[in-house]
Amino acid sequence: MKFNAKELRQLTFPKGTRGYKKKDVDDFLLFVSKDYYAYDRQISAQTEKIEKLTDQIVQLRHSLKDKERLLQQKDTLLVQQQKQENPVVKSVRTVYGETTHEYPLAQQIALEIEQAAEKECLEKRLEAEKYYTQQVNANEEQRKEMAIERQRLLEQIQRFENELMPLVEQTKQVCITATTALENGMD
Repeated sequence: MKFNAKELRQLTFPKGTRGYKKKDVDDFLLFVSKDYYAYDRQISAQTEKIEKLTDQIVQLRHSLKDKERLLQQKDTLLVQQQKQENPVVKSVRTVYGETTHEYPLAQQIALEIEQAAEKECLEKRLEAEKYYTQQVNANEEQRKEMAIERQRLLEQIQRFENELMPLVEQTKQVCITATTALENGMD
């Protein structure tokens, strides 16, 4: 940049015979210098931001390299540990015997535990299904018994109605006869 805000404010023009109005030129220069000042501040802020981000990128790259190096070391140690026989594993091998699969001993034991758990789960599920079937059958039997009892009660009600209706008719006839006799006797 050829100018900065301060230089623009201090800039003067030589006066000619028919020169510009000094106030207009000064106002214009003030306006331009304010813009330059604002641009300078924005550029400075952006430059600082770029520098901070660049520093963060550099730090992150270093951190990433460190983590990659640590992971590589960890992988190397794991491979070495897998190659060496751990005394605890050796004693477990003695108790449980050698594994027959390509799994390490701990994985083999975990697999056996998982298989046992799956077997137990299947047994529990079969027991639950058996219990459910028994309950369904018991409920069905109870429903049938209740249906038979309901039918028996309906038949009994029907018999009572059949026995009661003639009695009601007889009672009705007796009432009519008695009412008629009373009416005739009162006359």
